[in-house]
Amino acid sequence: MKGLIPFFVFILISSWTSLVGQSNNTVIAHSHNDYEQERPLARALELGFQSIEIDILLHENQLKVSHNKSKLSQKPTIEELYFDPLINLIKSDNLLKWVLIDFKHYSLETLETLHSSVLKYTDLFQSRTSNDRNSPLQIILSGNIPRKEIANNPKYDYFFLDGRISDLDNTDPLIYTPIISSNITSFTTWRRNHNLKEDEMKTIKLLVNKLQVHGIKLRFWNTKDNVKIWTQLLDIGVDVISVDNLEKFKEYTERINATIPQR
Repeated sequence: MKGLIPFFVFILISSWTSLVGQSNNTVIAHSHNDYEQERPLARALELGFQSIEIDILLHENQLKVSHNKSKLSQKPTIEELYFDPLINLIKSDNLLKWVLIDFKHYSLETLETLHSSVLKYTDLFQSRTSNDRNSPLQIILSGNIPRKEIANNPKYDYFFLDGRISDLDNTDPLIYTPIISSNITSFTTWRRNHNLKEDEMKTIKLLVNKLQVHGIKLRFWNTKDNVKIWTQLLDIGVDVISVDNLEKFKEYTERINATIPQR
């Protein structure tokens, strides 16, 4: 019936905590540009988000959290804003799974500085080679980075990769790629209501199916905090939802729970 939430969506998010799990089909709620929140990290954890996004720039041998180069001397470092608080916060009951770090301007020096920083927090993060999965978090590198070189360099043992669709033609980067991200405008021409057409949904669904064969999740950027698009993406199996308004998405999932009778 028109207006009813698809039952498939309810199955995916029958409870807020069920967005996280061990199977490939569970959904990851991703706090896009988390550092722009009024309370970075803390609010995402409180609302049960499983992934946070951090933009970094190198400034005077420090990794500053910022989307651009404006006033970098006044911006916090990634250690101050995220790594140090995570040591304490991750011990509490939370669902955080991924720390996605986006290089706004890639350089080898930036990569090496991040590598040196992460080595101070090895109890916090998973490595690619260790069989010990007690460390709950994966660092996922994103942006315009040399994915193949990073994937093939054993030195970067704590770095996983945010892939691109083109990586499907090259198996090397897929070795350590839990997620592939894409601009949703590559698949749709947004209309006023930010609604996907049926053929666009079919195209995305085919991509979702292809990625799931590799055990990889799909994330779009450039989506809007819009209930209609959230519902459509979940309905076709997109398994990472990128969100700016964290409270709105939490309310959306709770409303869906209330709309479907419990059995």
